[in-house]
Amino acid sequence: MSDPLDVIRAQRRAVLQDIKSQWAGDEDDPRTQALARTLDHIATQTTENHKLLFELIQNADDAQYNTNSLEKAELVIDISNPLFVVLSGNQLGFTEANVRAICNVAMSSKTQNAEQIGEKGLGFKACFSVFKTVSIFSDYYCFSLNDEPGTLGMVSPRILRED
Repeated sequence: MSDPLDVIRAQRRAVLQDIKSQWAGDEDDPRTQALARTLDHIATQTTENHKLLFELIQNADDAQYNTNSLEKAELVIDISNPLFVVLSGNQLGFTEANVRAICNVAMSSKTQNAEQIGEKGLGFKACFSVFKTVSIFSDYYCFSLNDEPGTLGMVSPRILRED
């Protein structure tokens, strides 16, 4: 019998591989280059550095929490290491719809919920106005996105943990 956690990890990896394969393409293709330039523009030109914190807090507010728990919603921002920032909280974790939305442009998993603020599918890209790489570890989804110029790294996930 398979370990249930191994099954979940395999399902999460399959979702990430599927998303990555959707963005696979020839880097010399003019369409790929146009999309890469558009992503760069969205991340660096349409957002301002000071909006990043607002976007991250908004995403934490929009997250799903265990409503049966007496625990209060929590967001911790750790800036103790000058090389990176760590955000953590007690949300339930990413769903497949959340991962597919964050690995896309102008696609939100929040449009159907009137209680959530985010809806345009662009706010998270503000991270790339400050950071070159964003790593996500959520409910066995472990991947990174990056803003390497000329690539689709902001939407094509790199799987970080294969365990």
